[in-house]
Parts: sequence; C-alpha cells; structure tokens
Amino acid sequence: MAYEARLSFIRHGEELVETRQKEAMTDRGGKGMRFWREKKGVSVVLGTLLIFTIMVGLYASIQTTQVPIWNSQIDVQAYETTYGDMLFLKSDVKNVALLKQPKSTTIRMGARYPDRMVFINPKQGIYGIMDREDTTVTIQYTVTWSTGSATYTENHTSSRLIYESMGAARTKIIYEHGLIIREFPAGSASTDPQELIVDEELSIPVLDASLMSPKSSMRSESFSIKPYAGSQSKQNVTSVTITLPTNYPRIWAERLEGLETDRMTISANETTNQVIITSTAIRRISFPVNPATDSTLSAGVISMSTTTQAGFDPTTDFPSIRNVLVTAVGSGNAKKTNTEITATVYNVTAPFDIHADLSQLTGDLLDYDEAPTSIVTGGYSVEDDSWDVPNE
Repeated sequence: MAYEARLSFIRHGEELVETRQKEAMTDRGGKGMRFWREKKGVSVVLGTLLIFTIMVGLYASIQTTQVPIWNSQIDVQAYETTYGDMLFLKSDVKNVALLKQPKSTTIRMGARYPDRMVFINPKQGIYGIMDREDTTVTIQYTVTWSTGSATYTENHTSSRLIYESMGAARTKIIYEHGLIIREFPAGSASTDPQELIVDEELSIPVLDASLMSPKSSMRSESFSIKPYAGSQSKQNVTSVTITLPTNYPRIWAERLEGLETDRMTISANETTNQVIITSTAIRRISFPVNPATDSTLSAGVISMSTTTQAGFDPTTDFPSIRNVLVTAVGSGNAKKTNTEITATVYNVTAPFDIHADLSQLTGDLLDYDEAPTSIVTGGYSVEDDSWDVPNE
C-alpha cells in the first residue's frame, strides 16, 4: 500500500508539474502573440506616415519646381503671340499710311494661367504693359532751281511703341521707325527685315501716338489707327539728310548693312543714339500733314523718291510761271489804269501759250486775255511760232 501510495503521489506530482509547465508555456505563448500583434500595428502607422511624408515632399517639389516651369512655358507662348501681333501692327500702320484707310489692330497683352485642382498658381497669369516714347525725326533737304538753291528742315514726331512682358524674364517688344525689335535682359535682337530703304528710295513710317495712354492688361487690347489728313510734296530736291533717334543703333547698323551706294551714306552712332542717312539721289519728298485728333494712333509716311512726280522733272518738262511783278505805270489818273506785268516763264512751247487773265480787274469777261508784248531775255521773240524746251 505504501508503495502504491508513493507511486500515486509521484504520478500526481508529475502531472502537476506537467500541467504547470503547459500553463507556463501557454502564458509565454500568449504574451508572444500580443507582442507580435503590437509590432504589426506600429508598422502600419509608420508606413502611413512615411507614405504621407513622401507625398508631401513630392507635392512640395512639384509646386516649387514644376509649376513655375509650366507657367514659364505659358509666359513664352504669350510673348511669342504678342510678337506676332506686333508684326501685324507694323503691317497695319504701313497699310493705313499708304491706303489712307482707318484700321483697328489688336494686341494680346498676356495670358491667364490654367486653374489646377491640386497645385496653386502664385498669381493669376502674365500681363503686359504697352507704352510709348515720342521721338523727333529730322529731315534736312536742299531744293535747287535754275536761279539758286535753299535748304530746309522739317521735324516730325514719331512714337516708339514699347510692349513689356511682366513675366519672370521681363522681356520687351519695340516698334521703332517700322522695325520690330526684341529686348531681353542680356541684350537686344531683331530678325525683322527693314523696309526703310529700297533701291535708294526711302519710306520712313511716322506713327503719332501722342493720344495713347499706357495700357496694362493680360487680355486683348484694341488700338485704332487713322491716317494723316493730307500730304505735302517737295520737288527739285538735290540732297537730303535724315536723322532718326534710336535706342538700338547696333540693331539698325545690322539691318541697314550693305545698303550704302555712291550716292547714299548710312551711319548708326552708338554715342548719340542716332541713325543718319545722307543721300544725293533723292529728287522728291512727300511729308504727311495733320495727324488724326480722334484716334489712338495716327499713321503717315515720309516718302523720298529718286524721280520727280510721275517720272518727270518739272524744271525741264512742265510750263510754269514765277516771279510775277505787277507795276502801275504812267502818272496821274493814267497811273490808275495802266499796269505792267512782268514774270519769268519756263518751258513754254509757243508765245501764244502765255496770257494774263485780267477779268477781275476789267470787270468784263470778254476783255481779260492779254498776250505778252515783248520778251525781255532769253533770245526769244513773240513772233516765233514755237520754242524749244526747256527754256526760260
């Protein structure tokens, strides 16, 4: 009995130990599972934070680097669009001046940046400013007759139009004397062909923008252009000097290179900022007169031709009368009714071409035609049937 009792106790003890060992193992296993579950939760949170940090960094990188690049591309496109509009303005100014027909031209001043759902634009868009600078074009010319010559000076206001893009680059587009010039922070350039000189003849656009106020916009702006009311022609020109003020003498030197002849000299002075053209080939000059008073821009042209009107020289081909002198002759009452008229006539083909219309003096429409009684100089006679031309 004692042996069996001891054995039973031992078995009972082993079972108890075994039971406690299992409980211990169970306790350790449970703690291990809880610890594993807690590590998994921490990893999810850390992963979420890491992804969020990456997304924020990527957003910030795109916002600070890519958005300005995208906007700068829009700036460049807007600038090129405005450059094309300025070329059209140049063409419109020329057409209005030559055809005498008013016109309206449109300049797209800027552009709006597109709305982006996620990213933010630092500003609404790019805008531009259109302004003017008035300059004075000086024409000094000499007119020569058979009896002498005289030199005259004409000054005409011609405006320089300046468009400035207010983007990051702050670039400009300038209309100056019919030439379109680009100005960048690092310098200026032009690929626009000059139309000032063609075959020794000159056409100088005159753009009066004195009525234009500066405009700032990112939209399209319209500018009305009207022609000068009239023109004034000068014949018998033997020499001319044109002085054009410019902010871009180097550009003009490039554009006018190779156009000099034995009768025309061209210089672009970077010290005085002037383009000076001297020519002995010009024979006729036409000046615009009376700019429009009800238009933003007035367009005219100073035309200089190597031929006279219609291809003829009036000093050798057209009859004319000059130096008319009316003198009362006689004495007493006879002096009131006796008048002598002397004049110099040119290029008259026959004596019967010369007569004096005195209808306003005689009061009689039938008693007005008086023929010359004598030829004082020139070796001609009133009895001749015809005279050779030219003559004086």
